[in-house]
Amino acid sequence: MALKLFNNFEKKKRDRRHLRIGAISTALTAVVVVVFVLLNIVADTLADRYPLSVDLTAEEKYTLSEECEKVIKAMKQDVEIVLFMAQDEVAYNIYAETGLTSEADRLSRKLETALSQMASASDGKITYSYLNPNQNPAEFAKYEKYDVGAGDILFLSGERYKKSNLNNLYVLDTSNYEYSGTYTFHSTLEKELASKVYALQDERIVQVLVGHQENRDTINTLQWLYELNGYTFEEIDITASKEFNKKAELMLIAAPTSDYSDAETRRVEEWVFNNNSYGRNLMVFVDPIASCPNLYEMLDKAFGIQVTDELIWETDSNRIFDGNNFYTTSTVLNTKYTAHSADQVLGKHLFTPTARRLTSSWPAEKKQEDTLDNLGIALNSYADTTKVMKLKDAENGNENHAIEVGENDYPLTSMIAAFIDSYDNNNEKVAQATVLVSGCPSIASLEHVQNNTFSNEDLLVDVIDTLAGIEDDVTISSRLYETEALTYELSTQKLMLYIFVVGLPGAVMVVCLVIFLRRKYL
Repeated sequence: MALKLFNNFEKKKRDRRHLRIGAISTALTAVVVVVFVLLNIVADTLADRYPLSVDLTAEEKYTLSEECEKVIKAMKQDVEIVLFMAQDEVAYNIYAETGLTSEADRLSRKLETALSQMASASDGKITYSYLNPNQNPAEFAKYEKYDVGAGDILFLSGERYKKSNLNNLYVLDTSNYEYSGTYTFHSTLEKELASKVYALQDERIVQVLVGHQENRDTINTLQWLYELNGYTFEEIDITASKEFNKKAELMLIAAPTSDYSDAETRRVEEWVFNNNSYGRNLMVFVDPIASCPNLYEMLDKAFGIQVTDELIWETDSNRIFDGNNFYTTSTVLNTKYTAHSADQVLGKHLFTPTARRLTSSWPAEKKQEDTLDNLGIALNSYADTTKVMKLKDAENGNENHAIEVGENDYPLTSMIAAFIDSYDNNNEKVAQATVLVSGCPSIASLEHVQNNTFSNEDLLVDVIDTLAGIEDDVTISSRLYETEALTYELSTQKLMLYIFVVGLPGAVMVVCLVIFLRRKYL
């Protein structure tokens, strides 16, 4: 009897001990889970309110890009950036346009980080602020003259200004979402910020002549690329006899398909020569098949560039694309206009689909005794496997009529820069005018400009910067690199949902239950 009482006592003692240990273990597990959840909530809240970026990635995704740093290094003018929204409204505004919560939050944090880093890196030359027009109408009133509103971004430097918008800070591609459940979100905010700051450093106006059924794709692509790199486009309808902008030093004629009148060609020629003061530059893209005899005659007589009636025809199958002998590449030659885009520099070729052959009657080298240089320099060349085809044969589909040119005519070219240097009595150059003609407007199509395989973008920026006399080595690319993109799949979103909403909490509950049961039977 005594032994039984003793055993019962010991059993109750052990049960109480097991219960106490089990309770303590369960309580500790619950506390750990609660602390874990609270720490995540606090950390997430602090990260939202006080973002801290430490870049440990190979691509350096959270530091300023090289092109942005070059823009800041080249700054001569102070720039004030005003964002017309409260700082905590940025993410909401992006979400309202895209419907993407995480991307909106991420981009808003990246915007604040980029602005802060640009201000710091510029040593105060860049300042920025947020202003909600509805909450501060009196402060906003002084900016109304710039025609801005909620969601806009204003860049100010003295009397000059540029405008942008939150929508320009990203590219959202949802074209495949309906079929594959995928979309791609590209951040372009550094390109946009850098290009606007860069544009305010110098006034570089490109006059675009329209009115003769120009190639709109060429104009739009060049405008996008060149405005990224600090230029301002102004369209002028030459058929309306509107006065040219006297501040402009660059003029663009983009592949017209109807001819200029004699009076119009005289206006263009007189503008370039500028009463023999020069200092102006003309860029002409020639349509591959259009007939514009007045325009071509002006290019020939005034600048020694002949627009032939021949298209480049490649015979080497290794040099053509899509089985089309007109779709071929060419070599960018190393000249004063192509210092950053020559094949020797980039190691890649220029894609020139359906290119018209050009020739020049001006010499390619300077004669030392001349005080006035009239030089015609080929900027690209084709392999000796190329032939030419007359336009009439190409239009009629007579592909067997491709012809060889004379041995002395090689290398063939479809891009020539003709320039005039004027010297004083001391043989010092005092002025220059350049006319650059391309027989291939498709080199400026968006598809080819953004293709990193080719040097089209590099060449187009190179030549206009040379024409404008830019020497700061700043180039802002229009290409959307993969490291800038975040691609999401619907299945991936579901997987993440299952892991973090179902899987992880479920695993914690199972672990807690196992611990409880093991402790219970100790």
